[in-house]
Amino acid sequence: MRSSTPALRYDGVAITLHWVIALLILLDFAFAISFSQFNPGDALYLPSAYALHMSTGLCVLAVSVARVVWRLMRTRPPLLDMGITLRWLARTSHFLLYVFTLAAPLTGWFVLSLRRQVTSVLGLCRWAWPTLPAIAAMTRADRQLYHDYLLPLHVWWSYLGMSLVVLHVVAALYHHIYRRDDVLTRILPWTRLVQMHSQPSARQAGGLRSRRPRHVQPRGLRGERRSAIRFQTGGHCADPGGSEQAGLNSLRGSR
Repeated sequence: MRSSTPALRYDGVAITLHWVIALLILLDFAFAISFSQFNPGDALYLPSAYALHMSTGLCVLAVSVARVVWRLMRTRPPLLDMGITLRWLARTSHFLLYVFTLAAPLTGWFVLSLRRQVTSVLGLCRWAWPTLPAIAAMTRADRQLYHDYLLPLHVWWSYLGMSLVVLHVVAALYHHIYRRDDVLTRILPWTRLVQMHSQPSARQAGGLRSRRPRHVQPRGLRGERRSAIRFQTGGHCADPGGSEQAGLNSLRGSR
């Protein structure tokens, strides 16, 4: 059930799903680079990289679906104080990251379905990926046609998504190092929020210091006037308003 009060940071389930997805995506991309960019015998070529890429992609899809469901059930922390451009960039990048974590493994799943290829999850079990009825009824020529279309789309989504991940990391470091806010801290496990909603920003603090009421007189001048009043009235200040006026009139008369 969605909470009506937004929290200051992400809850433990959201934080865990976030970092599990991040780790799986990095591993999956490394496996893809290993078997697609290097040849057998190279130092960075892993013989089991292709099978690991398929099984890790399935895990990315499963955890990403759980992340989306949890996101719809919970109220996410509000965006911090930032300009409209940064807010638009933050919302757009988060939406595209969600699309990437679903679209890349889904297109990979469709490619495997068209191949009718048997895969495994980290070597623990093996099965044929679920094949959609429409794909199962296709002829070999039709499956080859869709395969040649979906495979480049899968690769394109993967590179675009990794570019979004890099921009996501750079933006988080920008908020943490330059702006010194809690954008990164509230998604990190075992951290405490210090600055968010507890201390005014430098701009706000400067604005508060510059707002000095003009009608308030300096404390030193008020002290001098009270001393003059006590001197003229014999040290009694029962009526501050009337005594001050009387003291000022007597001072003017003595001059």
